[in-house]
Amino acid sequence: RPPHRGGPACPAVPAACPAAPAASARTGPAQAAHRSRTPHRPRVPQPAHSVLSGARARGGRVPRTRYLMGVPEPSPSRPLRRRRLLRYGAALTATCALAGYLVVRFGPDARQARTGCEVVSADGTKATYFFGADQAVNAATIAAVGTSRGMPERAVTIALATALQESGLRNLDHGDRDSVGLFQQRPSQGWGSVAQIMDPVYSAGKFYQRLAKVDGYADLPLTVAAQKVQRSAFPDAYAKHEPDAALLAAALTGRAAASLTCEATVPDGPGDPS
Repeated sequence: RPPHRGGPACPAVPAACPAAPAASARTGPAQAAHRSRTPHRPRVPQPAHSVLSGARARGGRVPRTRYLMGVPEPSPSRPLRRRRLLRYGAALTATCALAGYLVVRFGPDARQARTGCEVVSADGTKATYFFGADQAVNAATIAAVGTSRGMPERAVTIALATALQESGLRNLDHGDRDSVGLFQQRPSQGWGSVAQIMDPVYSAGKFYQRLAKVDGYADLPLTVAAQKVQRSAFPDAYAKHEPDAALLAAALTGRAAASLTCEATVPDGPGDPS
């Protein structure tokens, strides 16, 4: 019997002869004998670019994902991870800052917190007057305009009392009929345009201009002097504001320089949230 390819001669006893590899259904005897002589080699995944280029050269279909080729997805680089962490940290910081603002602005203590100014008398009477920050700005403007015009302190007191009665020292854009501004002056009565009257400096200047034309206004009762300028339907309403107006005028014109303080306070008990 001829010797077996790739091995020793087969002995005479057929049972001792090593069995030849059987041909599979898909391969013939020649392919099966070739596989028996060739040792098994593990398949090594090729780089993605070589696989893709080979597939394109052969006219085949390029795989859609790298997982089908056995190539793992590359992990993000260290700079990319660092940038992501920085973005997440910035977003978290902004969120915390916004939450803190909302707690302070609309939290349980926000309704009682208020910012304002307090005027304390320096003549020993300890009279006080508290008003808001916007009111303090308007009061200071009225006093500054009067001082710049050379008006006496009495004139500033009359102007402040008038503004307290007419608008509560607030620059209102509405009022009775066409009245607007700190002194509720009417454009239809020759006080100026709405835009002019809404300017506190202009409106205060117009008030002092007409007050200066009143003979002996400094010696007149406050309500009489104010009424000659305003011509209000309630002429006696100005008198009740004279003590507070005198206190403000004393502080704002410099007679009692240390009697006006402005700060943010939180009252102990319930109060006006405004």
